[in-house]
Amino acid sequence: MGNLTVKQIENAKPKDKPYKLMDGDGLQLRIAVDGIKTWLVRYMFDGKERQYRLPELYGDGDGRIGLKEAREEATHVRALARKGIDIQIKLDNERQAEVERQEVEVAQSKTLTDLFEEWVKTVDRKDDGKELRRSFTRDVFPIAGDLKLSSVHPEHIEKILRGVVERGSNRISVTLFADLKQMFRWAARKRAWKKLFENPTEEIDLKKDKILPREYEGAE
Repeated sequence: MGNLTVKQIENAKPKDKPYKLMDGDGLQLRIAVDGIKTWLVRYMFDGKERQYRLPELYGDGDGRIGLKEAREEATHVRALARKGIDIQIKLDNERQAEVERQEVEVAQSKTLTDLFEEWVKTVDRKDDGKELRRSFTRDVFPIAGDLKLSSVHPEHIEKILRGVVERGSNRISVTLFADLKQMFRWAARKRAWKKLFENPTEEIDLKKDKILPREYEGAE
């Protein structure tokens, strides 16, 4: 049972400096110089005392927390600490996980063209990526540009490359394949993109898959 009463809290007036009222079991009420009343919970974690501020201010109604609920929250925080769980680390991890979830959710609607637009900003080319854009616009976007990343498969990449070869541009097909591999490998290192696809370029070999003529020597 805590030491504070609702009446004591309501009667607590601001002073020249912030001060605290102790309820017990680690729960404290901080009264700021502007009269705002904030709940603090003291707890031990990893041999050190830590302090956690409850996100809601004292009071009734939405976005506020009263004495009874604050005690319950304090009990929960301290119980977690006894189990080896720091409430602040736990909440930080949950917030980070939510940020990642939202990033992935947004990215799931992204197409290959969207990926290209993000990647090309990072590419260091003398022409600022103009030739890259021309190449992708001519050969990649008409076949796979509107596909969601999760729907881009090796057969799409092969179709793109075979189309380039069929018009007699073996060297360009090799360059384009290298650019596609670079783009997908870049995406695979980015948190918001890497879970959206399996790299469709990894298992393609220009020679073994007979995309390039046997006699062509320019492929890796």
